[in-house]
Formats: sequence, structure tokens, C-alpha cells
Amino acid sequence: VLEFVGASEEKYCAFFAGNGATAGFNRMATSLSKIRTERDLVLVSEMEHHSNDLPHREHSSQVIHIPCLGEFESYGGFNIDCLQESIQKHGEKVNYVAVTGASNVTGAITPLEEVAKLVHSVGAYMIVDASQMIAHAPVSMDDADLDVLVFSGHKIYAPGSPGVVIAKKTLLNAITPSELGGGMVDDVSLAEYVPTNNLPDREEAGTPNIVGAITLGAVLDLLTRVGMDTIREKEIPLIDYVWKSLTLLKEVTVYGPNPAEVPRTGTISFNIKGFDHGLTAAALN
Repeated sequence: VLEFVGASEEKYCAFFAGNGATAGFNRMATSLSKIRTERDLVLVSEMEHHSNDLPHREHSSQVIHIPCLGEFESYGGFNIDCLQESIQKHGEKVNYVAVTGASNVTGAITPLEEVAKLVHSVGAYMIVDASQMIAHAPVSMDDADLDVLVFSGHKIYAPGSPGVVIAKKTLLNAITPSELGGGMVDDVSLAEYVPTNNLPDREEAGTPNIVGAITLGAVLDLLTRVGMDTIREKEIPLIDYVWKSLTLLKEVTVYGPNPAEVPRTGTISFNIKGFDHGLTAAALN
């Protein structure tokens, strides 16, 4: 996992978390809310899936949503200027910023390295939802200096695999484990218990999803051999072809930014005029 996301073993730790990315975000939101309590503000982009939005609303004192780029049908790219304004306005009140690597609605890809520099300029952490980009584009946590990256195994051809969290060891060592049970303690008595300092053991209480983890490992090994750069190079002309073809049809409304202006994955949302969107999806499926 660390190799696949470009995360050095000295700096990062990967662990598995329950029911997909949702479990990972809940874990991080719960834990981060208990430290640096003077930083009671979280910034969340409007591009987020519910799994990377609702946990932060629940566990943080205040959440501010960063609006997207564009208007009407073109709405949907990450707005770096609005983030900068919020960072400058709230400064050291910000505990962390939660952003998606790529929108699950428009496919718009977030400039993660640029965002990370802004976030770190005020000492805040950055949580990235990589679920929608992990199977489509290369990721380097080392190069982008990301604090936390979360994704679901089923989004990358590994159904039944657990959620995956990759986080800086310095961050994990600053928080207390939010899930307790077997395998994550060094000592237990009637009076107290002592969580282990060993990572990832401390973050993986209970019986692990061994089959799911092995499945995910096999998939990541295959994709590493194919090369994520190769996959991205193959996908870009397909995105361009589909986008241009759909926009030529007057009965079709395509949503999200133009791929010539904002990099995006192969997720393209559209409606056919006069047809219910659910019916269209069912027919195409």
C-alpha cells in the first residue's frame, strides 16, 4: 500500500479500517477532534462525498464548506482561491482541511500539492479522499506532503477489502486510538490498559479482514506492474472523446468543468432532456 501511494515507510503508516473509506474518515475525525482543541474549525470542500463530509460535521465544533469553481453546468472544480481566503481569514483556528482527490460527481481532480502547501502554511493537517482517483491517476504522498490519505478497496477492483488509511506517523503518535480491543494493547489489568506504541497494530483492533487485505495487495501489485502513469495516459483521450461527443448532442446536458481546463477522471455526469436520470442510468447499466 505504501509503495503504491508513494509513501515512505519511515514517514508513513498504512492501516485497514472497517467498512471502506467511511470508517477511515470517522476514525480520523473522531481522533483529531480530541487534540489541539484550540483549533476548533475544519474546512471541507463542497466536492466531498458524504463519507468525507458528515463525520467532520459530527465531530468538529465548526465546519466551513469551500465552494467549487464554475457556475451552473460547469460547476465542480476545486476552488483554490476560496481555500486561500479561508486559510488567511481563519489561520491557526483551522485544525484540518478535508478534500477529495477527485470528485465522485464531476471527476474534477484537485491540485493536492498546491492545496497541501496552503494548508500547512497555518499548521493545519490535510485529509484526502482518494477513493475516486486511486484507480485512475498516480499518487505520491511524499511529493505532495499529504498528512492523511483514505480510500476504499472496492473502488480499485478489490471488492470485499477494507478501508485503507495512510497517515504520517507523527500525526498518529499525537492521537489516541479511537477503537479498542484485541491486538492493540501491550498490557491489560482490572485497573487499566496500556495501548501499544507499535504501528499499525495500535490502529487495528480486533480480527483483521485478512482475505480482503490480501485481495487488495494483489490488485495493487498488478496495477504497479501496469503503471498508473500508463493508465492515466490511456484514459485522457477517452475522457476527451466522450466529453466532446456528449456536448455535441443538444438533448444532453453535461456537468462539470471542461477537461481541457480542469484535469479530471473518467467520471462524467450528464442528463438527457426529457428523461428521468434514474431511468437513463438504469438503461445504460
